[in-house]
Amino acid sequence: MSKHTQSAAAQPGFSMPDIEQLSRLYTGGTESWLQSGNAMMKAMSELNAEILGFTRQRLDAGVAVSQSLAKCKSVQSAFEIQLDFARTEAQIYLDQARKMLDMATQAASEGIKPLREHGINGNGEARTHAKAKE
Repeated sequence: MSKHTQSAAAQPGFSMPDIEQLSRLYTGGTESWLQSGNAMMKAMSELNAEILGFTRQRLDAGVAVSQSLAKCKSVQSAFEIQLDFARTEAQIYLDQARKMLDMATQAASEGIKPLREHGINGNGEARTHAKAKE
């Protein structure tokens, strides 16, 4: 048999992985991907609920300020209401952006955790590690 036609198992320096080890890697990897997907879906649901709640609050605030403006008896009081509303809304939006960034960071961390625990590399393939050899 020529060197080029030898099987991989017969080549020097190559050892066939244990079928049980491969099975554990595959099963654990699949479970890790499912856990990761579930964590990400939960996080996206929470982010979606946060966005919807925030949007509703902002719409309610906009209606309330419109009602206040409709009751104004002077341009000066209307200007003060609008200025106060703009300041308040700017701070609320800034706080909300921070909150959502924190939520997104936590979501990413929770989503990747099962993959890291199982040892998934950057190519989406399971690495051989101590857990697989148990």
